[in-house]
Amino acid sequence: MEIDWHRIARRQVSQIGTPVTSEEIDTFERLSRLQGREEGERGDRRLRLGYGITLLVLLSIQIISVTVFTFLIGLGYMQIDQWISTTFVGGTLGEVSGLAFLVVRYLFPIKERKGET
Repeated sequence: MEIDWHRIARRQVSQIGTPVTSEEIDTFERLSRLQGREEGERGDRRLRLGYGITLLVLLSIQIISVTVFTFLIGLGYMQIDQWISTTFVGGTLGEVSGLAFLVVRYLFPIKERKGET
């Protein structure tokens, strides 16, 4: 009794389905790359959001504390030399402005256009 391997192979292929073409493989590879990139960008967005919220909350707390200290000094509850309070308020304002600028710049980077240097 002779075994017809061609008939067995045809039956197996018909059970599996149609053969995969190279175009379908290329499409699958591109889709896989896009999905991987999308997952990476989603994680990057979550990380940026977390850092942005944390830094902005800390900056808000710093601004509120400087405002409270300024009112306490103005109402006479605290006695501090004028140059110290001026330096404290000016330094805090500069620090908050600089950090807010860096946070915004990090969250919204300028993308380079093709053909420009």
